[in-house]
Amino acid sequence: MSKHTTFTRVALMACKNRELLAETFQATLNVLRQANIDLVVDTTTAERLHLSEIQAVPKDTLNQHADIICVVGGDGSLLQAAQTALDQQLPIIGVNRGSVGFLADIHPHNLDALISVLQGKYKSEDRFLLNVSVKHQDKSIFQAKALNDMVLHKSRAVNMIEFDTTIDDRPLCNQRADGLVVATPTGSTAYALSGGGPIIYPEQNVVVIVPMLPHKLSSRPIVINGHSCLDIHISPHNPEPPCISCDGQESFTVPLDAHIIIREESKKIQLIHPESYDYFETLRLKLGWENKPLAN
Repeated sequence: MSKHTTFTRVALMACKNRELLAETFQATLNVLRQANIDLVVDTTTAERLHLSEIQAVPKDTLNQHADIICVVGGDGSLLQAAQTALDQQLPIIGVNRGSVGFLADIHPHNLDALISVLQGKYKSEDRFLLNVSVKHQDKSIFQAKALNDMVLHKSRAVNMIEFDTTIDDRPLCNQRADGLVVATPTGSTAYALSGGGPIIYPEQNVVVIVPMLPHKLSSRPIVINGHSCLDIHISPHNPEPPCISCDGQESFTVPLDAHIIIREESKKIQLIHPESYDYFETLRLKLGWENKPLAN
């Protein structure tokens, strides 16, 4: 078995307040206390779950008190916490209280696996993110990072979006579609998969571009080099401005004639898994590939 750095200080985070999540959070808290782990929570989590028996610190100071972030929730919660982990250069692990769990893979009924991780028995991956910016009239008006994807989508249910896509200053295509998903390998099993995109092994340094309900039947997903610079120009002839969201967070309205610039983020996030983690097993379980047809 591999032995890595041990983690003796843990920052617990929860991005939602639901009954089952609160129960799992408390169970995780109890297990970590029994293992004599130093614990803190960010102030938002403390307020959300009404915690008073554990030290609460500002989110931007977690790396002063912890060696790792442990998120209780689903993949969406881990994605929300990923920005904090990236900014503070802390590894991150998830206790899955969601429905799918491609990223948060500690089962709430097997919290002993979390203790094994903290004792140095784990697998570690460096996942890259997208750096997304919006430029309009030569000014930068939006900046965000995405571990999963950037989604260009309509602000209303009518009218397609017209846009031009350029890769490394080379024109790719002009499209009219309901939107566009630009995803990392991490996000290839999320929204991009629903749009017909491929599943990409996490260690590949590539980006997948998936049109959403394109007007041209010949429009298909394309995989490009992860180091490429992607420029999506929103046509000024659209009847109304579209929106973008990164990792499913709050939408930002993109002005007409603006450019969405997507590059590889220079910093990577360290994702921690139990030692038994196997990506292909996760695919089999989460996508139901192990289901066998019923016998006649």
